[in-house]
Amino acid sequence: MATFSPDLHRLKELYDQFGADLFALCYLQAGRPAHAADLMVSALCDIASSPRLWEMVSAGKEGLLRAGYQTCGDDSLHRPKRKKRKKSPSQEESPRAVLSFSLTDPLRAMLRLRLPLRSALFCRERMGLSPEETARVLGTSPTRAQRLADTALKKAGITAAQARTNLEAITPGEDTLGKVWAEFLTQQSGAGFVLRQRYRRTRRVMDTLIPFLALGVVAIAVAAYFGVEYGWFSGAPYEPTQPIEGVVASEIYGNASQQEPAQWVGDVSVFVPEEEGFMEYIVHNTPGDLEQILRQMVLLGGAPAGTSLLYVNIDDHGTESQEGSTVTYTHGDTLTLTVEFSEQASSLSGEEGLRMLQAMVATFEAYCHPDELFFRCGGEELTVEGHTAQDFLGQELPVTRTVETDYRAP
Repeated sequence: MATFSPDLHRLKELYDQFGADLFALCYLQAGRPAHAADLMVSALCDIASSPRLWEMVSAGKEGLLRAGYQTCGDDSLHRPKRKKRKKSPSQEESPRAVLSFSLTDPLRAMLRLRLPLRSALFCRERMGLSPEETARVLGTSPTRAQRLADTALKKAGITAAQARTNLEAITPGEDTLGKVWAEFLTQQSGAGFVLRQRYRRTRRVMDTLIPFLALGVVAIAVAAYFGVEYGWFSGAPYEPTQPIEGVVASEIYGNASQQEPAQWVGDVSVFVPEEEGFMEYIVHNTPGDLEQILRQMVLLGGAPAGTSLLYVNIDDHGTESQEGSTVTYTHGDTLTLTVEFSEQASSLSGEEGLRMLQAMVATFEAYCHPDELFFRCGGEELTVEGHTAQDFLGQELPVTRTVETDYRAP
């Protein structure tokens, strides 16, 4: 089989013309210029390794934006942790790089939207694409593309003019486009490039198929259960086995202990107030359980002493429909996280309590990325000096230093 080789000259022409727009789209997903540049490199690598994608991109800007949107979607599914960088004392004291545009309140509101919403708004307000053109970028119908853009304005609480002004203001920093292209050429010419891109495409396909496969398994399990229960296969209904008098099951089968199912374990960010800013702990090998994460927060000083988790609810406001024996679940556009704490959380008060509330919000947001966040205590919403968790959602904390530590088991 002949190796695919794209026309890099044509790709460079498109990149020179629409590279700034690709950066803006990636920034809406990344929220940071450096991460946005990484996504741009990934999108260019996808284009350079896929004949189907290259055929679409070579037609013009819609194809290039489609490639960028797919890369952003892949990044949204995996939600990678922020890269840990070791800093010298002089670097820790130096100010952060200044954006080439203003991070206004309307722009922050758009950054908090889910990927389909902010991307639809980007296509319509910044790029001026029609619903049909936007649909080709997002891979959906024109009607849904229009509805996504309208919903984005409503959820962000801004006007179309505000969205257009702020989206058009997003520009890459000096030399950003050149550095991205240089990094792409380095990766594209490196050994193993084709295999790496093939793996990325396979993983993306599996991410798309897994929810449907899971629904299929559930449907088969439900059909099998009712088939056995009502005798669909054997013609006779199921009758439970009766115990045999004088026989103890454990004497036959033994007392083998049951193992709990494996759960996600990884790095978790825990924020703790200190002096004029906040310290970020990178806690290694933390179980993906909110109760264990709260325990680390308490131990490190990022939540009131003795606080425990009483109730957690995660709701994406999706809808469920059934056609015959097939149940289909459609994810919603808003992810809501509600957390009920023990009475110790009510001790938060004053300026110190307000800062700890900010730290708690930042920790849960870094882990779950909710669109709405509610803290409850004693049956009521947790309020500190007139502020709730939702008031601080989406705000970037002034992190003064980052410390790595290990998970502390109970």
